[in-house]
Amino acid sequence: MTAKLVSEFIGTFFLVLTIGLTVLIGSALAPLAIAGMLMAMIYLGGHVSGAHYNPAVTLAVWLRGKIPTSEVLPYMGVQVLAAVLAAFAAYIVTGDVLQVTPAEETSLGAFFLLEMLFTFALALVILNVATSVETAGNDHYGLAIGLVVLAGALAAGPISGGAFNPAVALGPILVDVFVGEGLTIGNLWIYLVSTFAGGALAAFVFRIQSPADAGNEPV
Repeated sequence: MTAKLVSEFIGTFFLVLTIGLTVLIGSALAPLAIAGMLMAMIYLGGHVSGAHYNPAVTLAVWLRGKIPTSEVLPYMGVQVLAAVLAAFAAYIVTGDVLQVTPAEETSLGAFFLLEMLFTFALALVILNVATSVETAGNDHYGLAIGLVVLAGALAAGPISGGAFNPAVALGPILVDVFVGEGLTIGNLWIYLVSTFAGGALAAFVFRIQSPADAGNEPV
């Protein structure tokens, strides 16, 4: 269990740190850097912990039956801890707080829908390429997952903030509360509800796609 949690911490930390630094320095290549780091961390930790790096993904994998209940909260806890520390590290380096927030003109409905849909797409791809018997042993799972994040960052990021991950929202928002102005806290519930809903929906759809493969026994 320790090895799994260390893997989840490292992967989530570097994902959120990369998000924080590239956004705060205004890099035009932020989506590529984020997707690239995620892919690298997936190949680093996939064989150890499953490389969730995302509480919504952990929820989806649990509902799909590939992680025991006893590991769900530890996974989520270490993911959130890593996100908080990474967001704080980005603040220490740049002097600015990463603000995860939708565009000002974004409606509540559009905000919720985009975060839910792209989290759903991310989680469903993960379930199919990283947990399915039919795709076991493939070497493209990290690329497929990274490309979903890249596409989501480009398509929805400028509108919804592009979290697609409760930890990516929660970590920076908590840092904003403690060392920033705390203005992003009002968006937190939307990020949490929409992303967890997307993860749960992905598990449901996976069971429809692959009923014989959607067992309840963890591996």
